[in-house]
Amino acid sequence: EAIVFQMRRYVAKRLEFDERGTPMQRRKLKDQMWKKQRGICAECGEELPTRGAELDRVQAILGYAEENTRLVCHKCHRASQEAKNFA
Repeated sequence: EAIVFQMRRYVAKRLEFDERGTPMQRRKLKDQMWKKQRGICAECGEELPTRGAELDRVQAILGYAEENTRLVCHKCHRASQEAKNFA
């Protein structure tokens, strides 16, 4: 029974990483987007906080690719998610 639980957890984690990438991959992407956007929110144009900026996928199905993501502040990310009926 314990082995079944562990296998299910492993499969669930692998599927999550396939969809979202590993935490290290997302961190690297966040750093790239920070440099590309020069620390400015892609939505409102305000300066992003040094901690807490969020990756927003333009089209969720396309995943976390550089051409499909933008870095936004928390307020804009929440508004974007609500507009897409995800929140």
